[in-house]
Amino acid sequence: MGGLKKKIGGLVGAACATGMLAVAAAPPARAATMPVSAVKTNGQLVALGDSITFGFNLSDTHQNTIPSADAFPALMGKKYHLSVTNFGSPGWTSTDLVANVTTPNFERAVSGASLITLDIGSNDLLHFASHLGLLNPTTIESTYGVTLTSADEQALAAVIARFKDNLVVTLETLRKETSAPIVLYTLYNPFPSGIGVHDVTNQIQTVVDGVIESVGKAFPNVYIAHAHSAFASHQETYVDLYRDDIHPTVLGQQVLASVGEAALAADKQPLPKSHDVAQATEVGYVGQAGGTMSGILGAARTSVGYSMSFPSHDLTKSSTFLFSSEIPSALASVAPKQTKIVSDFAVNFEASVKLTKPYQLTLENSSIQPGDEVYVLSASGATKVNASVTTGKATIVSSMPGDYVVVGPTVAAVPGATKPVTGKPIFMEGGLALLLLALGATFLGLARKRRV
Repeated sequence: MGGLKKKIGGLVGAACATGMLAVAAAPPARAATMPVSAVKTNGQLVALGDSITFGFNLSDTHQNTIPSADAFPALMGKKYHLSVTNFGSPGWTSTDLVANVTTPNFERAVSGASLITLDIGSNDLLHFASHLGLLNPTTIESTYGVTLTSADEQALAAVIARFKDNLVVTLETLRKETSAPIVLYTLYNPFPSGIGVHDVTNQIQTVVDGVIESVGKAFPNVYIAHAHSAFASHQETYVDLYRDDIHPTVLGQQVLASVGEAALAADKQPLPKSHDVAQATEVGYVGQAGGTMSGILGAARTSVGYSMSFPSHDLTKSSTFLFSSEIPSALASVAPKQTKIVSDFAVNFEASVKLTKPYQLTLENSSIQPGDEVYVLSASGATKVNASVTTGKATIVSSMPGDYVVVGPTVAAVPGATKPVTGKPIFMEGGLALLLLALGATFLGLARKRRV
C-alpha cells in the first residue's frame, strides 16, 4: 500500500502526484471572507455537484426530493445575499455532469451566475470502491489494512484519468459561459482513522485532490476549497456515520460553506451581477420497472405542476432525474417571434440512462391554453414538438432529456380582420374613421364657400 500513491501518480500524470494538504487540528472557524458590502445583491449562486451539494438526508429535503436549505450552497448564498439554484443531483458522477452542463437550462443558469460552486467526483470513487467490495460493512469496520492488487491500481488509475478529463471539460464549458468565480471543492474522506479502509481511501483521495488542484489552477478565477483537510480527524461530527451515512451532517455542511468562503477570501473584487434567473430544482427517482413521478416546481404565480410516467421496464437501470423550472421572464429571449413563454420545464438524465420506451410528461399551469405550442430548446435554438395542449395542461411524449417551453401568442386570435394591438374587429373603428373623413370634407367645403 505504501507505494500506491506513487504507482497511481505515474499512471495518470505528474500533476496527480501532489501531496495532501496539512490536516486541520481543530474545527475551522468561520473564515474571514469577501466583504458583504462588496457583493452585488440580487445575484445568483449556481451550485453544481452530487448529493453533497444537494444536502442529501438532511431533515428538510422532503425525503430527498428538494435541495436542503442547510446545504453549503444555501449557506453561502445567504452569506453573500445571492439567490441559489442548486443543481446537485444525488448519484451523479463527473460523467453525468459533463452530459448535462451543456443543456439549455444549465447554460442559462450558469451564464447568469454571480458565483458557481462545483463539488463532484465522490461517486466516481465510490463506484470504484463498491466494485472492489471496500464498502462492505465487514471491510469498513475492520481494523486491518486494505491492499489493492496491481489490477486494482490499474482500474483506479483509469477512473482517476476519466475524472480528470471530465473536470477539464466541465471547467472549459463553464468558462465559455461565464467569467464568474468558481469555488472548486476537493473531496473529503468520510472514513475516520482507526478502520482499515481509511488508509486506502485517504491515499486515493490524496491523488484526486492533486488532480482537482492542478486542473483548477489552470483556469482563471477558480478557487480551491479544501474539504479534505477540513474533514480529516473530524468525521465523527462532520459526517453522519451514526446512521451509516457518508454524507455531511448539518455541521459538516457548515464547514463546507466555511472552506468555500475561505477560498473566496483572496478575491476582493465585487461579484458580477447576474441576469434575471430564478430557478426551482427537484430530484426524482424511478426504478427499472418504471413508475410515475409528480410534483410542483416554482412560486405560486409561475408554478408548474408535472407528472412524468414511465412504462413498465422502460429503463435499463434505476435512475435519478433532475427537474428544473424557470420564471417565464427569464426565458423571454428564447421565445419564437410574436410569442411569449407560458411555462418552462427541464428534464436532465444521468449519462448512463437509456430509455427503451418513450416517457410521458404532463405539465400543468393555469396559463396554458388551447392553441399554445411546445418547443424543446437546444444549442441550435427552439424546435417545435408534437404535444397535446388543453386548458391548463400540456402533454409531451419523448425518449430524450429536454428543456421544454410552452409558448402562447402575444396577441389573442380573433375571427375576421383584427388590429394587431387590440385584437378588436377592424370594421367598427374603420367605419368611424370614414365618417370622420366625410365630415371633415364637408366642413372644408363650407369654409371655401364662405371665403368665396
